[in-house]
Amino acid sequence: MELDREKIIPHLKQKARLDCYEVQGSVYSAEKFVAKYAYLLKAHEQKIIQEQLSSLGKDAAELFSRPIANVEAASVLVISSEKSSLKKIGSRSAYLEEKKLKLKGCRPMQDGLYFPHEKLDFGNRQMTTTKIPFGVLTDENVMREILAYCFLQKNSIQAMQQPAAVFEYADGENIIGYCLLSYSQTEARLEAQEEFYGMTVRSLVTVSEMERRLGLDVLGKLDNFSKVSNEWYAEKKSDLMIKMNFNGGFRGVLNSNVGNDIEYQDKFYICDFDTFEVINMPEKPDYEFIRSFVLWSIIEMLKSSPLVFAYVNMDGLNRKEVAEHIWEVYTKNSLLWQKYYQKFLSQAMELGWDANLIEKAVQDTVASDVFYDMAPDNVIASEVLKNTYQPEMSFYTKQG
Repeated sequence: MELDREKIIPHLKQKARLDCYEVQGSVYSAEKFVAKYAYLLKAHEQKIIQEQLSSLGKDAAELFSRPIANVEAASVLVISSEKSSLKKIGSRSAYLEEKKLKLKGCRPMQDGLYFPHEKLDFGNRQMTTTKIPFGVLTDENVMREILAYCFLQKNSIQAMQQPAAVFEYADGENIIGYCLLSYSQTEARLEAQEEFYGMTVRSLVTVSEMERRLGLDVLGKLDNFSKVSNEWYAEKKSDLMIKMNFNGGFRGVLNSNVGNDIEYQDKFYICDFDTFEVINMPEKPDYEFIRSFVLWSIIEMLKSSPLVFAYVNMDGLNRKEVAEHIWEVYTKNSLLWQKYYQKFLSQAMELGWDANLIEKAVQDTVASDVFYDMAPDNVIASEVLKNTYQPEMSFYTKQG
């Protein structure tokens, strides 16, 4: 899917605070939104929400008589000239600090812009790429955020953001998108602590080559974050991911990234769940289920792992060799993966899964097209450097 980066990038690089105005539309409590849109989810997902309905935030909808949004003062959507100043979060969200409220998807700009959405359906071996609105959520996006919170509550997994209300933006009779309001103690992401030790790509390549020639291990001993150790991060995150995945919960490709990790008061959280799904876990899974489960688990772990400090020269290698080489480097250097997979095998054995089938599923995953597409994002590689965009043309923006 070809995207016009020159049109999108200027909307990402904005000032630290956003001017928001009252706009057309409606305000729902989270509970009333569920009553209207629960049908968008599968039956077993709806059941999870109904079981945890009382845990949703109750009073946020009462704080607003009308939706507010980050739009131009002269926009046709605006119904009041009074403005509020909110902290900018990412590319389409804001944070109302005095109320500890995050507004996710509060930019209903009708400019035809969109983001690519890479989706891997359970059981498939290749991703499909669709598009999602640039500045707002869809009704299903909101429901999946609410589903994730209820899922975390049900399985006693710590959640940072509690869904509490929804803005429904409208232009006359036309609904143009949604914004989810969630209580959140902080929006300071772990990515703000990423530690690269002043290394440029050139110096990283040089040190990696020295390590290879001299049999040294310098880069593998460096912490990924300035305030938490790799050991702490790997232990906390692997615990959370195992508990989530083996209860059937997955965030998908879009939401699985380090930018959605939060450390708060020595506890670890993940956030952003608008593509979250829950699958039914069979008591005696066949190989097709195990293969799909392992694929989803590995792709989610790859997408949410910190960058491995290593350089891989892929010149002259075919696709199979590239995948196997990157997998070798990743599994050797990622403490997060090592802890996750150790716990994965332990949990799977406890459930009576066949270890040989798991190993076969791992090999099938590494041989898949989707692995080849995802894996180079975690390890600096020659092919990636040849085809990458200049930093100023990247869609990526830090949050919090």
